[in-house]
Amino acid sequence: MINSIQLLRAFAALAVVLCHVLKFMHNKVEEINYGYQTLANVLMIGVDIFFIISGFIIYSSFINKRLTPSQFIERRLVRIYPIFWFVCLLIVPVLLLKPEWVNSASPLPPSLFHSFLLIPHESAPLLMVAWTLEYEVFFYVLFAISLFFKNTIGFLITIFSSLIIIGFVSEPFEDPILQVITSPLLMQFILGIFIAKLYLKTNSSINSKRWLAVSITLFLLSAIILYLGSESFKVSDVNNRVARFTIPAVMIVIGFLLFENFMDKKSRFQKSIIYFGDASYSIYLIHVLTLSAFIKVCNAIDLNEKIGLPLTIFVAFIACTISGCIMHTFIEKPMIKNINRKLKEIRKENRSQCTT
Repeated sequence: MINSIQLLRAFAALAVVLCHVLKFMHNKVEEINYGYQTLANVLMIGVDIFFIISGFIIYSSFINKRLTPSQFIERRLVRIYPIFWFVCLLIVPVLLLKPEWVNSASPLPPSLFHSFLLIPHESAPLLMVAWTLEYEVFFYVLFAISLFFKNTIGFLITIFSSLIIIGFVSEPFEDPILQVITSPLLMQFILGIFIAKLYLKTNSSINSKRWLAVSITLFLLSAIILYLGSESFKVSDVNNRVARFTIPAVMIVIGFLLFENFMDKKSRFQKSIIYFGDASYSIYLIHVLTLSAFIKVCNAIDLNEKIGLPLTIFVAFIACTISGCIMHTFIEKPMIKNINRKLKEIRKENRSQCTT
């Protein structure tokens, strides 16, 4: 894994966590000022960065390993679903006992079938942040299909572009699945692929310190664009989101990649980057549950009154991050390791049966 991508994964996950901390505090504490709201709107870009990173990583993996469709799907299923199902199973008892605590903003109760399989549905998913995984799964399915074609990337880009155009020229679809597969958000996966192709071709020449200046410039420009568009951002408007976040997200991704050749590969900070990058998925999945529990404790003991809003936000952010790291270290990693070992044993057994 490219180290700057690991850093970017950690950055994106923590941006989403802080965004939700600020949003939850705004809803529950009702004492949040304009600066906090603006920051929360800006930090929503973490999701868009994740989509671009996905395109980048999947293309890089394909180029380096030349996976078959079945190998690709197997790896993605193992990476996405087991730990996701674990978190969903934590929510099911809450749904049965206190259904008003689960995605209370949705007028319809979540569908367990659609939620567990990450299939778009008219109701909100069981886990609030799982809507992004529905886009990820669709991207993986299309990429797996594209592996059957000689010009894999050409086929993938053609299909994605066609679907996005259909979404633009058609009346808004009511069917949730059609909304996802024609969404302009798919554009961000394609951009991730283009960035990966460009990076793999030019990375060896990015060794002059002037590229650091370019990177910092990109960060500053992205910050300015995000700030200027934060007031008019509408979370429910996908077209608005793509228009506001896509360009600055691309700038941030490229800015991080330009740092790659200047990072100390042996430093402790580097090891921390790799760890938080690996833990980013667990942090992303569990933070909503941790935050919900924290808010209830916060209200019960009047924590905000005792230590103030800024410190309460900081404690909530740290609690969400630590819970994600704990889940990654003690649940996600062992779980994936055991599943991969079992799959390896099954493949070995199947090969031995074929030779007899």
